[in-house]
Amino acid sequence: GREESLRELLPLATQVFASSDGARIVTGHDGPGAAARAISAATHAAIVVTAGERGAVWMEHAGAPLGHCPA
Repeated sequence: GREESLRELLPLATQVFASSDGARIVTGHDGPGAAARAISAATHAAIVVTAGERGAVWMEHAGAPLGHCPA
């Protein structure tokens, strides 16, 4: 399905931008930080997960510290 196709594409990405809902669909994790970490396990891409009024989290690459930007 859609989730499986997205997971297959992650290793090819150079940047990943996802809403927290989209990241949850792909990873199964509710929190944007946990979802960003799970995505980083599948790609070396820079990752941003947006969380509406909670702002956004990002990782510059797999293993990088998790950053947060308020809304």
